[in-house]
Amino acid sequence: MRYLVELPKGKVQVTKINGKRYAYRRGKSYRENGKVKRETGTCIGRIDEETGLLMANKNYFLIYQVPMPHDLDMRSKKYLVKNTAEKSKEKKNKLKSFGYHHYYLQLAEKIKLTKVLQEVFPHDYQDILNLA
Repeated sequence: MRYLVELPKGKVQVTKINGKRYAYRRGKSYRENGKVKRETGTCIGRIDEETGLLMANKNYFLIYQVPMPHDLDMRSKKYLVKNTAEKSKEKKNKLKSFGYHHYYLQLAEKIKLTKVLQEVFPHDYQDILNLA
């Protein structure tokens, strides 16, 4: 799954590496004596060449405190694909916009829909929320 989001404003640097553009969240750190500062950066995703949107990775969701999709693999930088046999067929259909999905999940939490679905469908409630 690829989650496309708008490139955040401010403190973001785009760097081209091996022909691909990556977005980094800029930060500063200081040496032990506190006098020498250096620029640091954390990769928050890759820029999609077709749309110009950011393909967010797990760092994006952690830094900007956006709810992380349940199918984003936390163990590695790769995304979890449930059905690898159909991966090539669904490659074009995996493009998603995360903006509306984020607000939908917040609304589901507010009206306690998530809790009800979790009680009724303990193993499938996240899939049901994502399909709605």
